[in-house]
Parts: sequence; C-alpha cells; structure tokens
Amino acid sequence: MSYWHKQLAKAAVGTLLCPPSLAQNLTVDRLDDEPGADICSDFIAADCSLRGALAFAEQVPGDQSIRLPSGTYLLNSELALTLPDRGSTTIEGEGAETTTVVANVGFRVMRIETGDVTLRGFTMTGGDVRNTDIDVGGGLFIGSLPGANVLLEDMVVSENASLARTGAGIFAGSGLTVRRSNISNNNGGGIQSLGFATIEDSVITENDGFGVAYENNGEVVRSIISSNQGRGVIAAFRVTVEDSFIDSNISASRDGGGIRASVATIRRTTISRNTAPNGAGVFIELPLGSFDSLIENSTISSNSVPLTGRGAAVSVSSGVVLTMNHVTIARNTAFGGAAIDNEGRIVASNSILSATNNVCRGSPLVTAGGNIDSSTSCRLDLEVGDIENISLAELALLQLGDNGGIAPTHLLGAQSVALEHGQTLNCADRDQLGNPRDALRCDAGALQLSMMRPEFLFGDGFESQNHQ
Repeated sequence: MSYWHKQLAKAAVGTLLCPPSLAQNLTVDRLDDEPGADICSDFIAADCSLRGALAFAEQVPGDQSIRLPSGTYLLNSELALTLPDRGSTTIEGEGAETTTVVANVGFRVMRIETGDVTLRGFTMTGGDVRNTDIDVGGGLFIGSLPGANVLLEDMVVSENASLARTGAGIFAGSGLTVRRSNISNNNGGGIQSLGFATIEDSVITENDGFGVAYENNGEVVRSIISSNQGRGVIAAFRVTVEDSFIDSNISASRDGGGIRASVATIRRTTISRNTAPNGAGVFIELPLGSFDSLIENSTISSNSVPLTGRGAAVSVSSGVVLTMNHVTIARNTAFGGAAIDNEGRIVASNSILSATNNVCRGSPLVTAGGNIDSSTSCRLDLEVGDIENISLAELALLQLGDNGGIAPTHLLGAQSVALEHGQTLNCADRDQLGNPRDALRCDAGALQLSMMRPEFLFGDGFESQNHQ
C-alpha cells in the first residue's frame, strides 16, 4: 500500500468509522510485531498487529477494546502503554491456554505507565529485565504515576525474570487487581506491589523469590499461594488474607515462611507446610500504631523451623497484639523451640494449641477461655474454661485433609475433647468452611463438627446400633 493510501485509510478509520469518544473494538489480525500495522480497519487484511493496535488506542479518545485471537504473538521489544486520559483500554485474548504474548530475551513483555487497563484471557511470558535500566517486572511493569489502575483477569503470567526479590512476574507501582489468574514460575518473585493490591481467586505458585510482596497494604481472597522459593505473603504494613491456602513456601534465610507482616488479619485460611528460620507459618513484627492483628477460624498445621528456630506455627515480636479465636494449631515442628513464640501479647479463645512437645514459648497467653493446650507451656487459665496437658489421643484430631473448601483442614474425631468446649461469649457465627456454629454447643478450633453430626451419633458413624 502506498503512503497516501495508508494515510487515507487511517483518516477514514479515525473520522468516519471511529468518531471521538465512541468506544473502539479492534481485532489484531497478524502474529508478528510490525509497528506499522496500525490501521486496524475491518476492510484491510493484515493491517493490525498488537503493537499497532495499542498505538491506535493511544491516539483515539474513548474506551478501547483490543481482541487477540488464538495464537502466539512474538514481540521484538517491550510493549509500552503511556495512555493519556482518553478512557479505558481492554486487551482480551481467547484464553490463556491458546493466546500467548512472548517477549524475546532481554526485555519485559509490557509496561503500563498510566490509565485504566484490563488484561484478560492470555499468557504473558518470556520477559527478562535482569540487564535493563528498570530491572523489575519482567512480565508486567505498572508505573507509579497517578491514575494507573490495572486489572488482570483470567491471565497467566509465567516464566519471566528480574533481579532477585523484585517482582519478576508483576511489579506494580500503583493500583492492581489480580482475579482468576495464575502467576507462576517467575525467577525473582511473583508479584511486588507498591500501592494497594488485591489478589482474588488466583494461584501464585512456584516463583523463585516470593509469592506476593506488598510494600503497602494488600489483600488475598480465595487464593492459593504455594510452593514459592521464598516467603508466601510479605506485607510491610497491613495484609488481609481470607478463605485462602498458604502452603509449602520455603524461606531459607528470612523469617516468616507463610505470611510475614506488620499487621495481619487472617480468616478462614489454612497455613501449612511452610518453612523458615522463625515463624514458619505466621510471623508478625514491627507493630505500627494502634493496629492489632487477628487470626480467626483458621488452621495452622505442619509448618517447621530448624533446630535453633522459634515459632513453627506463629511468632510475634515485642509490641505486637494478636487475637486468635477458633484457631487450630497442630503438627507443627520446632525441634528446639515451640509452636508459638510470643514476645508480644497473644489473646486466645476457643483455640486448639497442640504440638508434640512444648506448644508455647515466651510470654504467657492472655486467655478468654475455651482453649486446649496439649502441654502446660501456654500457661492457660483453668478458671475460665481452658484445659491443658491434653494428650493427642484425647484431642483426636484427624489428619489434614479435604473436608470441603479451598484448603485442607483437621476434622475433630467423634470423641475429641474439643467438641462443645468453646466458650459461648466468643463463639463465632460460622467456622472455617462457612458452616454455622451453635453457640450453646460451640466446638474449639477451626471447624464446628457438632453441627455436622446427629444428637446421638455412635462411634461408627451411625445414629443407632440397629444397622446392616
């Protein structure tokens, strides 16, 4: 096509077909990275590369939607979106399994400086920024300019690289939401966020460096953060983790294998099989202001620290205030220490505190009743309904297993002393799985077995002895 034909085609698209402030729907129709293929009309074949479509979107006011048909899009350089205030931009593939955007070695996949951007339904992979000026965010870099707000939905961000612990998958300098996405196998960490970030219904797994690091506030909801070489969740300030599974993260040299935060709110979550020098499950440090931490209706199981480590399940630093209500702590391994390392103030109620040796180390727990200690090390208050020195047989916790929900949990055996041991005053409305609790028959620990069984249930699981 001649130069003049091309200019006429652009003019037609920009004026007749795409009047100002009208939403645009562009379809990429070539897999290569030709910057000049930026006409993106419905009348000219092979005139719209992904890079060309983004260039078009930056020039035309209004909301922009760019569709990526199935295929592998190989980039020659970083895709950069420096969108002015012209509306939102959506890039949507036909599914992460069939639509892939690949960066050649030596640059990231995409950089977004500002604007409302939605990335949906494709894979971003192959970014490597270890030898670049901005050596963070190998898959996606989001700038810190005001107005940047990025949503990832049904995405895969995998096998990207950056310097150690700098967010190889995603580096977000401002607002970020990750929904129904997989962030995995990135070399240098999964997600690092400087602004507020939300992770929903997603899997962050097998990243080298960490799972997700919040330099400010953040939340993890209905998500799995597992098998990262480094801590699962890190928060310099506050983090909320709800209805999630934090599992098998390995921090070889830094405290807090599953979750490390200054302030943490953890509800209906299982934290299991994480390892760290101290605080393998949860490590809470450096309290900020008057903010207190909470763990409720959660299971902390099978975490481990080395021979000299402390707090296999939970470790809190001096000045930290942590409330634990309906928490099951079990089968955590601290060879020379204890499951709970308390240098601050832990207020416990209706919780199961068990270990093969000492459960607690440090300051005595403040108790609101309904707790069970398999040792005597937590120094509970027997006058408010706590019991201690309970054997593992009496506790009768079943193995960590699939009892419904996103994460494994420990069911209570039919003869467990935890059945109906919880105190009415602090009995939560529901348990970790969302089942209702009966305040008059409130079980200690994360699960309410009393609401699952008949009034007269025999040990074999039948309601009477007259059965076949």
